[in-house]
Amino acid sequence: MQDEQCPSIATCESNLGFFVTGLTGPIGTAAAAGRLLRLDEKRMRSAIGLGAAQAAGFRSTHGSMAAAFVPAHAARTGYSAALLASKGFTCSAAALEAPKGFVDVFGNAADPRHAVEGLRQHFELLSNAYKPYPCGIVIHPALDACLEIAASLEPGIEPAHIELRVPPLALSLTDRPSPKDPLEAQISLQHWAAVSFVHREADVAHLQQDHIDSPSVSALRKRVSAIADGALQRDEAIAEVTLTGGQLLRAHIAHARGSLDRPMSDDELDAKFETQAANVPTEDAATRLRHLCRNASSLGDVGRAFASVWA
Repeated sequence: MQDEQCPSIATCESNLGFFVTGLTGPIGTAAAAGRLLRLDEKRMRSAIGLGAAQAAGFRSTHGSMAAAFVPAHAARTGYSAALLASKGFTCSAAALEAPKGFVDVFGNAADPRHAVEGLRQHFELLSNAYKPYPCGIVIHPALDACLEIAASLEPGIEPAHIELRVPPLALSLTDRPSPKDPLEAQISLQHWAAVSFVHREADVAHLQQDHIDSPSVSALRKRVSAIADGALQRDEAIAEVTLTGGQLLRAHIAHARGSLDRPMSDDELDAKFETQAANVPTEDAATRLRHLCRNASSLGDVGRAFASVWA
């Protein structure tokens, strides 16, 4: 249900300040929980309406703990909406499509038909992609461009200046030249550009406070300038790097790594998993955990199988 509501909002002139997960999350969770509770049509309508009535979230909270709180709260409110509906708590039957309802309020000139086109045949979830980097997805094209140039440099050579051309949305969401903590660094275009040249890689370790405060990373962040280019697509970016000797290097990324047009390979996904599983007590446990994830659909009891990893 959340997948179906997203296109209704995304295809209209909605306010870019909305945190869409906070808007659609309660609806999707209410529908999923309602299905598990076997709600009849009347109670399911109430569950969805109660979820929609609690839709909330705006992007100015990104870069703080609220970036995780909003999706979690959305799931909680959707779940409670389904529980309330199961006990007879009611809501208007057309909370989504009615005048002054969800679609009318959150989407300017939205078309509710998008929510039911291809119902049970097309799933927006299949349009999701795996992220190769632990940062805002709109940063990925620029990060790819920086890593491509960084890979061509001799060790120890750093840029005198880095110019990034990115889509306007990317700049509006991630223009944070001086992040003070991991939450801000996660959505800082300048931080990840600097990391790519200092470390020649970008993974979750570079969100640690010592990396953020690193003199080399901090100094390089100050040499990054970012320009909004309306001609670029959402997963496109250009990096131009000037070296101290005046040499200019350029990289153009048409599609970011991990996008639907350039998906990650199984080997790349396994490598990402191993990086993320660095805190698992033993390498053997991490390997077993990866194997279980790869074969989750064939497991009889998922809880028992995953518990065996820690036995």
